[in-house]
Amino acid sequence: MSKTDGLVTSLEFLNIIIREHVEGLPEAQHLADKFGMRIVGAIAPLNVYQMRISPRSLDERDALVSQLAKAPGVEAVVVEEGDLVRDQSDPDSNVIAPPDVDGGKANNDREAIRYYRQNVPMLVSAPGARPLRIGVVERGVDFDAEDFIDYLGPCQPQRTCVYARDTNNLKLHGSIVTGILAARWNHGGNAGFLRGLDQAGNGFHIIVDRDSNGGIPAKIAASVNMVEDGVRVLNWSWGVHRLGTMSIGGDAVISNVRSPAAFNGYATLLQRFFAWLQKHHPDVIVINSAGNSFSAIDIPGTRLPSSLHSSQLLVVGAHQRSGVSVKVSDAAYAQLRRSSNVGRRVDITAAACARVPLTSVRHDPPGLCGTSYATALVTGAVAAMISVNPVLKPEQIRRLLRQSALPLARQQWPGVTAIDFTLPLQPGERSDQTDPGIGQFARLNMYQALKLAVKSRDNPSAVRGQGVTLEPR
Repeated sequence: MSKTDGLVTSLEFLNIIIREHVEGLPEAQHLADKFGMRIVGAIAPLNVYQMRISPRSLDERDALVSQLAKAPGVEAVVVEEGDLVRDQSDPDSNVIAPPDVDGGKANNDREAIRYYRQNVPMLVSAPGARPLRIGVVERGVDFDAEDFIDYLGPCQPQRTCVYARDTNNLKLHGSIVTGILAARWNHGGNAGFLRGLDQAGNGFHIIVDRDSNGGIPAKIAASVNMVEDGVRVLNWSWGVHRLGTMSIGGDAVISNVRSPAAFNGYATLLQRFFAWLQKHHPDVIVINSAGNSFSAIDIPGTRLPSSLHSSQLLVVGAHQRSGVSVKVSDAAYAQLRRSSNVGRRVDITAAACARVPLTSVRHDPPGLCGTSYATALVTGAVAAMISVNPVLKPEQIRRLLRQSALPLARQQWPGVTAIDFTLPLQPGERSDQTDPGIGQFARLNMYQALKLAVKSRDNPSAVRGQGVTLEPR
């Protein structure tokens, strides 16, 4: 590894993206023989091959990359980079005590669970029906934690099941993300959303990891494996910024940054992944965190994957409770979390904070906040929606989430000009054109989103026409 510009750059591995019309393995072997490399891995469906290389310096590595990039059969070369002081697999989440221990109330999470349990069983129960599969691209789960200890036995029908590597309690990110979906109730202080739906439907199988312990290419490889295993929803609570990106406040972003060379390679790899997804798995939806640098992801080439445009990519920002004494439906009930990335590329926001899973080791502070955890909450809502109506397409899901969304009011900060937190709610996303939410920002409403998913089973126009009038709560 080589250290430069606050980054760790690999001198051992690189990935070659072979052009789509070229037969991948023979071309990769030809390049390996020509340049003294060895094939050590592949994402065959994407025509991507990992090479072991042996340069003696960063200059030699860069010279090799330059030569490979000129080869006729090569579309791009992806170099491996990570943060100097932070593990590459640990997304940019803020380690603080949650300001709102029940932040999901702003998203009507418990109302959604009650609605599902009361109304959905008669709709989805069918002989031979399969559980919905969800892929979580994380290192694994701490099965010693109270949240997960009962997942060690055989998977039972009609319940949430977790398949993951067992990690220690110091690698918290995967456990918290997965726990938002699957933590067992009334033991460790947490309550997984999908776990609350046990016995009410056909169940959910959550697959964590699939060899995602590595950089961006490893995460994409894990995602391909999961999709080919039948996953309908992918949770991507991770991302990177281009080195030199500035926050809205004018500060340089220093967390999860990558050099322009690495960033451009990752962009090509992600575009290849989404092209493959659209062609071969158009029903799969990817839920991705917007990031936590308080930067605008509408600016092209600043953040990946969340700045990309794909009908199968849903981008999530983060909010927290405002402390204002108003109804949940009021736009002032929640406020943007100041660290959350923003912009019209953000589709929706959700509650930012989660408790750390309880183990024998006490954690202080007890919680974490960030768009990673907001993303998991949206993943749970989307999974429940698909379990109700499996024929929903990714763009229809996005439309239902925004049609049902609660409003989030604009905020002002000293020295910061007006910014869009999400794509503002549009007139076509409300049936009442005098709705005060029009023009404001989108906050996840799990209860109303589920109701619309149920309605869409027998009324497909529910996802094509005008929006809904929200019930005040």
